[in-house]
Amino acid sequence: MWEDDRKKHLWDQKNKMAVEKIIDKNPSTIWLELKMSYYKNMIAEFDEMPVERNAFFIGVSFASVISSFKNQAKEWLDKHGNVLRTMGERELKAIVTEVSEYREKLKEDPPRIEELKALLNQIRDIQDLTMNQEFRIHDVMERFRTLAMYNQKVETAKMEHAFRLDQDWKDLVREAKIKDYMLIDVKRHFAAVTQ
Repeated sequence: MWEDDRKKHLWDQKNKMAVEKIIDKNPSTIWLELKMSYYKNMIAEFDEMPVERNAFFIGVSFASVISSFKNQAKEWLDKHGNVLRTMGERELKAIVTEVSEYREKLKEDPPRIEELKALLNQIRDIQDLTMNQEFRIHDVMERFRTLAMYNQKVETAKMEHAFRLDQDWKDLVREAKIKDYMLIDVKRHFAAVTQ
């Protein structure tokens, strides 16, 4: 039971330090969830083990050994959770920044043709990026859902914001379409002036 090679890596400090460096490699959410599931199942396995065993007339208590193994597995689970949280928060921040920048650009009223072209390019970019953004948003939502599923600590505000991202993007796309519609007269005016 305890000599099982499958559990020896729990004490490998070198690999524990390497977990924090995998953020740079940008591992997939699925890969991290598989790792987290592995350690969660290992913790459940230790919970099911008998704390005491009898060997003939001697009773042996494994409580401290089981507790030590569980603590190591929990530490590994938390390390992978930290990687997932860091990646999720970083991507959440990037998407929120992009949405707010697009929103600010949509508020502009173009007085000249150069500004009109820039605004129309922004509207086209928003429409063209929709599928890619939806994939990114759903990946962020999945990261935060996974963190909640494995009882990892996440700020409530960030969790709520992650699950609101989808609606924020849809609102932005709607605002871009409305702005494009509102610019029909301006487009006609510039078309007439440039002919």
